[in-house]
Amino acid sequence: MKANHQKEQCMVCEEYREEGIRVLFSFLCRDCEKEIVDTETNEVMYDYYVKKLKRMNTSKVEL
Repeated sequence: MKANHQKEQCMVCEEYREEGIRVLFSFLCRDCEKEIVDTETNEVMYDYYVKKLKRMNTSKVEL
């Protein structure tokens, strides 16, 4: 959570939220984080979350 409560766009639901986590250079809201953690691999939404997470911006990562 950011101290200044600036809203960021979630990489999964695409809503603007204040609370969440940074993953590489992307933002994941608390609601989506919880849904992802609680989703079993055999559930329909699992593939959706995998596809969304694969879109994380890794272009800024330097090796």
